Amino acid sequence: MKRLLISVLLIGCASQPSGVLSYACGPEIDGGVEEGPDAFVQADAYVEPDAEHDADVDAGPPRIELIFAGQSNAMATSSQVPRAVPRADIMATHDVGSGTNRELVAWGPMGPTRPSGWRGIEVTVPVVLRDSYHLPVHMMLTAVAGGAFGKPGEVHRQWAPPSRYVGPEAIGFQRLVDLVLSTRAAHPEATAADRTWLIWIHGESDSGDTIRANDYLANLTAFVSDFRSIVGPTDARVAIIRIPSTLANRTATNMAPVRTAQATYVAGDPLAVLVDSDGYTLNTDGIHWTSAMHEGVAARLTTFILSDL
Repeated sequence: MKRLLISVLLIGCASQPSGVLSYACGPEIDGGVEEGPDAFVQADAYVEPDAEHDADVDAGPPRIELIFAGQSNAMATSSQVPRAVPRADIMATHDVGSGTNRELVAWGPMGPTRPSGWRGIEVTVPVVLRDSYHLPVHMMLTAVAGGAFGKPGEVHRQWAPPSRYVGPEAIGFQRLVDLVLSTRAAHPEATAADRTWLIWIHGESDSGDTIRANDYLANLTAFVSDFRSIVGPTDARVAIIRIPSTLANRTATNMAPVRTAQATYVAGDPLAVLVDSDGYTLNTDGIHWTSAMHEGVAARLTTFILSDL
């Protein structure tokens, strides 16, 4: 195993130069910033493995593949956060939206002309891993606004896993398969990874219906299993971003089964983590994340990714 020296990275908002992203802010204490649950941890340096005990470990940093998938909160929009600067050192691709609003952008540098260039969780996490930890990282994103696992007899089954449902409505999973596998095939060296993370940001639509909510655990279990067997690798890490408990126009009766299903799934999968999204104010529509929420949840997710290296 590669070993890291971990310390807390404290970044004050006011001290950030113009144009530099700030990821952790808090009240200043003794010239620093107060530590909080969402503070990013900083790898001070890699510790070279002891040749006698870890001779099989190479000296290079682990390569990270981030695959974001789910509903519209899996990516920020221009109304939420400013665009990121071009990043030639972080490669990305995405397939987002549907119908006339669908955008499929080929593999290339992450930058301001791409929807994935909006500074949401899908940009914040790879930027932090690259800038603060010097980790080789690339990102792929598939997001379908309003996409649900759905239920029998309705058209809103965009993310239905193939082992549970096959039909023309199930566009999300197929797009995810096509995007990841075609990108890996076209760029095998650039997409080689020591760790693959599927970051699943989903559940808002299914929490709006009793049948959908009660079926969520079965659908989520099948979805992850299908992802690992079809997309791979079989040891892919999975981060389930738990839906907030404060969603608008949702009853507690329907939100509870989805939130419970997300926690129950993670408890039974040793390669999965549950990332809490509570503690932030949602956008005015009561569904979408604010800038602060994108960065806060990104901080929580980053801690899990680092702890797995």
